Amino acid sequence: MNGTRPPLASKGVCSTCGELAKRWQGCQEDEKFNGGRRRVAMFEQGISFISNNLFSILTIANTLFLAFGVKWYEKRLQKSLSKELESYKSNLNKDIEKYKTELNLLHDRKLSFSKNEIDTLKELWSYFIESFYKFKNSCGICNVYPDITNMNEQDLNDYFKEADYISERDKIIILKSYNKQKTLENILDKKALSKAHKNINECLMYLDKNSIFVSPDIKEKIDIITKEMRLVLVRYDMHITNNVQQFAGKDIYELLYSSVQKIDTLKKEIELEIQQILFSKNTFWQTDKK
Repeated sequence: MNGTRPPLASKGVCSTCGELAKRWQGCQEDEKFNGGRRRVAMFEQGISFISNNLFSILTIANTLFLAFGVKWYEKRLQKSLSKELESYKSNLNKDIEKYKTELNLLHDRKLSFSKNEIDTLKELWSYFIESFYKFKNSCGICNVYPDITNMNEQDLNDYFKEADYISERDKIIILKSYNKQKTLENILDKKALSKAHKNINECLMYLDKNSIFVSPDIKEKIDIITKEMRLVLVRYDMHITNNVQQFAGKDIYELLYSSVQKIDTLKKEIELEIQQILFSKNTFWQTDKK
């Protein structure tokens, strides 16, 4: 009556709302519980389905892989291999070009060396042969001397005019000599010895200048021959100058003949080696030109 709110009416409304909230909360909990059970049931059904149809699933998966996965993998692999192959081809072509250049360079060097070697051996052989025959002629083995024994003074003067290799000093020595023939032979032998020494020196000098184009075996044999030649020339000079007849228990001419035989044997060996080199090089050139 005084305008105040009845407390009991207010309490009744709040009690009803609380009851409804409790009921709603319980429904929510039941819903969650039931949802969980349904998910577990669905999971179990899925596992059961997979277990029962595992072979079929694997077959389908394998078919799909073969149909799509293999092709995709093959394309990817082929693309990768193509890149690697192109890179390999590029590097290989570079290496081939490099090796071609090096091979051509070596080939040109070999041709150049072969030509120089052949030219050197030809010239060396020419020097050697000239030295060899100068040596033989200087030792009185194959020498032929003019006979001035029976020449009168006029014939002797005519001979000296034609023999320009005899100096005026030598002419005077011959004319004053008691044995003019022997003196002439000694003078001619001395000149021949001097020429032989000169030719041997020229041969060795040419060999030294071009030794890189001459095999060690040929150089060794030429060295042996020239030493033997020089030894013989010195002994023969002693024979002419001092009339020495014996060397190491041998007669001078016996010793000369033995040395010439030894030198001639080595000369043939050198000739054969040079021929083998020249023939093989010429065959190489002919093959190369073709």
